[in-house]
Amino acid sequence: AEVDSIIVEKEEQGFFLAVERHQLGDVQQTIDTATSLLSQGNFEEAFTKSREAFVLLSDLENGLNNLLSDASRSVYILLGFICATSIVVASLLYENSLHKALFSTGFYTLLLIIFYYLHPGAQITDKIELVKISVISLLVVNTAAWILPKLMNRGSTGRDISLTNMMVPIFSIAKRSLRRRRLRFLLTLTSVLLLVASFISLTSFTSGYGLSFTKTGNTIQKEGIMIRTPDPPPSRALAPFSGGTGAAGPLPLDESILEWYRIIEEVMDIVPRYENYAQRQYRELYKPVAYIERTQIFGMVGIDPFYEAEVNQLDTAIIEGRYLGDAPGEVLISAKLAEALQKTIGDHLTITSQEKTHELTIVGILDDKTLEDLTDIDGYSIMPQKIIELERIEADGPDFVTEGLAPCTAEETLWVNLETGKNLSALWFLRVNLVLKDEVDILEFAQSTALNRGFRAWASTHTGIYLAELTDYFEGKGLPIVIPWVIVTLNVVVTMMNAYYERRHEVMIYSSIGMNPRHISSIFLAEAAVIGIVGGCLGYLVGLGAYKIIYILTPALQVKQKVSAFWSLAAIGISLMAVLVGGLSALKNSTSITPSLRRRWMIDEEQKSSDETRIVMPIQVYEEEIDDYIRFLWSKLEAAKKSRTMAVRIPQMKQFDEKSWEYTFIYSSANPQISPLYTRNRLKVEKLEGKTYTTILYTRGDADSVKQAGSFLRQIGLDWSLEREGDDH
Repeated sequence: AEVDSIIVEKEEQGFFLAVERHQLGDVQQTIDTATSLLSQGNFEEAFTKSREAFVLLSDLENGLNNLLSDASRSVYILLGFICATSIVVASLLYENSLHKALFSTGFYTLLLIIFYYLHPGAQITDKIELVKISVISLLVVNTAAWILPKLMNRGSTGRDISLTNMMVPIFSIAKRSLRRRRLRFLLTLTSVLLLVASFISLTSFTSGYGLSFTKTGNTIQKEGIMIRTPDPPPSRALAPFSGGTGAAGPLPLDESILEWYRIIEEVMDIVPRYENYAQRQYRELYKPVAYIERTQIFGMVGIDPFYEAEVNQLDTAIIEGRYLGDAPGEVLISAKLAEALQKTIGDHLTITSQEKTHELTIVGILDDKTLEDLTDIDGYSIMPQKIIELERIEADGPDFVTEGLAPCTAEETLWVNLETGKNLSALWFLRVNLVLKDEVDILEFAQSTALNRGFRAWASTHTGIYLAELTDYFEGKGLPIVIPWVIVTLNVVVTMMNAYYERRHEVMIYSSIGMNPRHISSIFLAEAAVIGIVGGCLGYLVGLGAYKIIYILTPALQVKQKVSAFWSLAAIGISLMAVLVGGLSALKNSTSITPSLRRRWMIDEEQKSSDETRIVMPIQVYEEEIDDYIRFLWSKLEAAKKSRTMAVRIPQMKQFDEKSWEYTFIYSSANPQISPLYTRNRLKVEKLEGKTYTTILYTRGDADSVKQAGSFLRQIGLDWSLEREGDDH
């Protein structure tokens, strides 16, 4: 009743608690079932159902408390997010600082009012505190928006202008470009907004604590239950000397549970097993659990011989001697270990473990492969575990080692009975197998064991292996919406790529005024970032508003409300991902519109001489387009004869064979009296191995003249790329 009243109260404050109300219904149904079983005298089943109801109710109460706490804390972060969006929109619309400040304040106030009525966390926050934080957020973000451009706009002392110094003009160019193409901008923004809104309102992610029942493997032709302790240590972790927690095997059980299961009617046989803790076996940490003379032992197992043979068929691995009996001092070893020790049936072994010495007699020898192939009820090897090195990153100090669990080999394992195991202090009660009566439901028994006792319980049946445990869980709904997400993202990609191809001439202007490829690429990415930030914020608010509509139309729809600030960050991430994928895809696949750093020409130092300089041009031409390329080069040289700054003189072309052409020309100042630059040039086009052609410039002249000639040919290469891309589109 208390939880129900909390749900009603919070729904009145704007929380959408359909998932929690459904969970409360499950709790009530479980309680009713427990009451019915109790009235029928089924006390054990009634206790199991009562325990299940308690776990569900505790998880529901914790979830509600976390939801309220997250909603309240997230308000302050979301206010900053909304304020930043208002600044971006104001900067997009206005240039004047006063106009930007006035518009951002008004737009922020509008978004704040919408946020207050849509976000339940704002309604449970103190009103005076909310106004105070809103004003502080507005002042802080506006101040940052005023100071940061001034800090970034400081002059560059280097040869090139850094990207940081160019951020202000880059965003200025980006916002003007968005304003000029306002229709495309609004359509792209709407697509991103709907993408984010659908993610917020139509997907559901739930986490909590409760009974987990999952299939972990296929059938292994045996039936029963395996029980281990809950919350196992990590089976893979960074080693302790590398700063990690280290891996570890299962923790020991309390032996009193053996008495508990002996009085349970459903249990027919109890099969306990005692093992040593997993020991490390690698360079820095080499700690065997025992020694036989100088031979290292990493696994020791104490078993009930009869039941271990019944459940896990350990006796089938015997190849010499006999199987274990109940007499103390008996041991089974593998054939490889017997060979290494030069021992046989009836010989004695002196074992040193934890500074104690034990005398054991070999009664049987096991086949190594058969032993290592045997599996337990959980589907894993019956061999005890050790800790080995999984990964190593070498460093100046201690290496970073990732360690993990692995089965011991048969050669490093000893098998003794329970009587002998009592004297071995290294053995611990790590697991117990249960064989149930035929009429007992194994899966139901495993679940009740996990609920009532808190253990991890593996159930092996004819349909497979299942694990029941109380654990944290995470589940998501709304996966089919990924399909429209992909469609929207692809639409944004296509739209942005088309926009970039349309602006090829604009890119060349940017390049001509001294902007390098990073600057030009940043303009496009800045446009994408603006769309992503605005779309993320507005989409988040639209998604919150959709909960109101869902509550009216389909109040029972199982959707978990996203009121945490984490989801606002996720909204930004999704919107930025959609537009940046488009931007990056376009930039990566359109080197023709963005002069790539790879297109820089460089003087070949090894072939440089006093009279001629060799420059390999960054131009790749394919065999099927060589004729067009040859004509294109000639047309460019002819056109350059009319230039008013640097002009081409006396161009000539020779073809030596079907795979080689040479152009000769003079490239010099159009007015030698103003600029005395002069070079004599040979431009060779030759076929490489395969179906591509290379272009090499041989030029004579002083250093400045050579640079001018190289830049001239680089521009021709860019023009060729534009020409080729134009033909493709």
